Amino acid sequence: MLHMICEYRRLKLRRDLGESLDRVELSRLSVNERALGHRDLEAVGGVSSARGRERRSFARNDVAIPAVMEVGGSEQPVTITNLSGGGLVVTPAPALERGELAVVRVSGDAAAGDEIRLTSQAVWRSGTAAGSALGMSFVGMPD
Repeated sequence: MLHMICEYRRLKLRRDLGESLDRVELSRLSVNERALGHRDLEAVGGVSSARGRERRSFARNDVAIPAVMEVGGSEQPVTITNLSGGGLVVTPAPALERGELAVVRVSGDAAAGDEIRLTSQAVWRSGTAAGSALGMSFVGMPD
């Protein structure tokens, strides 16, 4: 799923920056949008909706992916617990304020140098007796 999100974000950002995509790339973008449960919120009137589910552009998926969050030169192990085409949720929540940037690194096949780096921006933070969570939206193109 992470690879699909990275491909989708790369293609979408290239298109949004005015770069022409060929037919295969446009098809991959469309396939990824459908697979990620993308909804055009303006078309369904959900942008100003008060209910979170109606404000989301993408379907959310519960996952348990070990990762490392890089913040200001330090690293903290985290677990990605929720993932969508627009962002992710990590636990435990690093000490980030809304708007701060961090890089979430997910290791893949070490022999192939397969590491995904997702620049993300803190959106919300919650803390409960069971733990803390940090919601982040993706920013820019994944590495």
